Amino acid sequence: MTATAVGGMAPVEDAVPTRAMGSVPPGEEAALATSPQRAMVDPAAAEAEETARRKRRRNVWIVVAVVLVALLGGGGIWAANGGLTPKQTVPDVRGKTQVVAEELLKAQGLTSRVDVVEGPAGATVGTVTTQDPAGGAKLTQGGLVTLTVNGGPSTTAIPDGLVGQQLTKVQAQLRSAGFTNVTTVAADSSRPGGEVLSLDPTSGTKVVPTTQITVTYASGKVTMPDWSGFNRQAVMTDAAGLGLTNVTFTEQTSNATVGTVISQSPSAGSKVSRDASITVVLAKAPQNTPSPTPTPSSTASSASNTPGSGKGNGNGNG
Repeated sequence: MTATAVGGMAPVEDAVPTRAMGSVPPGEEAALATSPQRAMVDPAAAEAEETARRKRRRNVWIVVAVVLVALLGGGGIWAANGGLTPKQTVPDVRGKTQVVAEELLKAQGLTSRVDVVEGPAGATVGTVTTQDPAGGAKLTQGGLVTLTVNGGPSTTAIPDGLVGQQLTKVQAQLRSAGFTNVTTVAADSSRPGGEVLSLDPTSGTKVVPTTQITVTYASGKVTMPDWSGFNRQAVMTDAAGLGLTNVTFTEQTSNATVGTVISQSPSAGSKVSRDASITVVLAKAPQNTPSPTPTPSSTASSASNTPGSGKGNGNGNG
């Protein structure tokens, strides 16, 4: 510091040290005299800097997002693969019935879904034909196993209302329903010829279209029964039950019980139409033959030839 003498007084030291100012180059004096107190920022440069900052921030967020996606994806794969959950071995249930297969899967802590599909007839009907996943695969507790069960071939119901119709109509209806194996059997019946009496299997039953269906129909003929020993009323009752409407009775002398059948035509076992003419012969008692009545001449002759009648001499000579 320096001391300055003022008015004869003792010199006083400067309170603040004096710094030497650097000299300003001559060419800059004018610039300093005309420039503002603060330097102005170039707008284009500022915009470029701001764009660069935004780009840097955006890149940071992109990196963060990629990392999060990778973490979440890896976690999802890990979770899908079971994570720390214990794995269960899927049993092979092919060939098992549906009930047994479901029980085996349940025992392993697994769930099941069953798809019943049309398939061939035979021993595999009602059993598991395929499974997904296959036996031996690993699943988490409660994992799903899809079972495919053979439901057998498709079935069709035999139409209702066929009994009582004519055979030709029934055959046509069965063909229309898709049945290809229809057989017919004629049977003795009191019903009109050609009328369907029964079906086997019965109407309403669901069967495979190739199943044999037996249609029994009235033949229009009746097998003659054996009426031997029947009385008239018994024959008439039996004939009515068989639909025989043209029965004629005659009688013939016989040692058999009066009023019972001793013969019939047509004979027993014959096939006849219901309106065929039938003749039944009943036994009747034989007529009693009276003793011959003696004539007068024969009576007199007998009396004259009797010994001791008084017409001789009693000595046998005349």
